[in-house]
Formats: sequence, C-alpha cells, structure tokens
Amino acid sequence: MRSDADAMQAYLDTVFAWREGNLDLRMPDGESGAEVHARFDDVARATVPNGSTVMLDGDPATGWHSVATRRGCCRCGASRRC
Repeated sequence: MRSDADAMQAYLDTVFAWREGNLDLRMPDGESGAEVHARFDDVARATVPNGSTVMLDGDPATGWHSVATRRGCCRCGASRRC
C-alpha cells in the first residue's frame, strides 16, 4: 500500500465520495463502494442473528470480526429496532 501524499489524497477522495452516495467510484486498483458495502453486509448477515445489533472491528484489507452483539435497537437500547 502506498503512503505518499497523492495516494492518501486519492484514498480520502474516494471514501468521501462513497459517503456522499457515489458508490460506483472505485478505489484506485480496488473495489467500488458498492462492492465494499456488499462484502461488509455479507459478513454482518452471516455473523448476527436477525434483529440484533452488531459491533464489528477490522478493516477491508484484513477482514471484519464481531466484537459485540446485542438484541434490540443500537440507538436507544429498546428490545426492538426503532
């Protein structure tokens, strides 16, 4: 992975574009935002029973793992999703 200023700026530009909804944009020599989201969603679905909240740790390069699960709403703690 490059760490020069141009590479870091390209990374940030891409991540900020994804945040704004431009998920078709690809990381240079990498995945699109849509592909990253799909991979992340697949892991979350495989890890957590339906209706639970999950806290994941990790990164796209090495993968994600569950560090906590809780049934209910992640915002208010109610026994159901709000």
